Amino acid sequence: MLVAAVLYFFLSYAYGGPSAPRSRTAALFAFAFLTALSVSIKRENSLLPIALTTLAAIVPFFSGGRTRAKGLGWIVLASVLVLVYATLELHIAASVASEVGEYGEFPFGVSGLASMLPSFSAAFGTFRWYLGTLLLVAVGLFVAFRERGLALYPAVLLVAYLLLYSTHVRSYYQLQAADVAPVDALRYSMNLMALWSVLAGVGGGQMLKYLFKVLPLRLRFAQVCGAVVVLVAAIESYRVTKSLQEEWMTDEYFSRIEPALIAARLAKESGAAILTAEPLLIQMYGDTDLNLFDFHGVKSELGDSLNSGTLLYVEHAAYSDPTTLTRYKEQLEALGRWQRREVHQGADFVIYALSLK
Repeated sequence: MLVAAVLYFFLSYAYGGPSAPRSRTAALFAFAFLTALSVSIKRENSLLPIALTTLAAIVPFFSGGRTRAKGLGWIVLASVLVLVYATLELHIAASVASEVGEYGEFPFGVSGLASMLPSFSAAFGTFRWYLGTLLLVAVGLFVAFRERGLALYPAVLLVAYLLLYSTHVRSYYQLQAADVAPVDALRYSMNLMALWSVLAGVGGGQMLKYLFKVLPLRLRFAQVCGAVVVLVAAIESYRVTKSLQEEWMTDEYFSRIEPALIAARLAKESGAAILTAEPLLIQMYGDTDLNLFDFHGVKSELGDSLNSGTLLYVEHAAYSDPTTLTRYKEQLEALGRWQRREVHQGADFVIYALSLK
């Protein structure tokens, strides 16, 4: 919703009708504040000030001067301040440099289009998630680029976000496997939902105009049918959202939270240290005095730093994946020096008691 709010206050300031100076000033400050807030929450929202300012400058050329932004200089100033804040306070450059160090290449590139763009397309075409609104959005995009009015803003922003997400390598696994499931694209696309809804409305309105031309529909009948369709869609959207939330919460519990809870309990009972890839979770759910080792930093001399001869090792099912075996080859080879005894087996994990050979 922040993206929608940023767009609303931007358009209110740049294209609002005659109003008191205080109203336009308030809209400008709201635009700047909400843009900074959205960037703080998701760094990819740095796209907002860049795209909106660029569009405000070039839209008049595409619209024949019909659509001209007011106060462009103040918009540019607000956008620059937000970007300076993002650069200095959020350390975006440092984050990108960290990703370069982890992946061995720049995290943005056209190579990601081959895996992400089809996944986004498949996600948007899934009826359960989007209720068939892909057609409405396609019509909305067509109308926006044909009429070249204010609808260009949500249309260009949607396309820009799609390209940004599709060219960004998000993990070592995506880089190595070059495969992203549509459900992953669904998670990333949540930031696009406001823009998606606006364009679906534009497309739906255009299709209604067409139906009124070709069918002898009475206005009252059309209004009732439209209200029923919207109500059914809202109810189904809520049901699907709750269902997805419950599915993901269940997966999160059994794959991450349950191993942390059980490992913390076993460590408290035995006094052993814990070796895990999720040390923060165990710190959240376990006692503060637990002795934790991060799996990612395992070295061959780990055993020398332990006061106890026993170490609880939480091994997730994902560790058997070929990509993971390659990524953590050094850590897994270091663990080969230890004898292991299974102390608990879960659905997606096993906890071993390790001791030096």
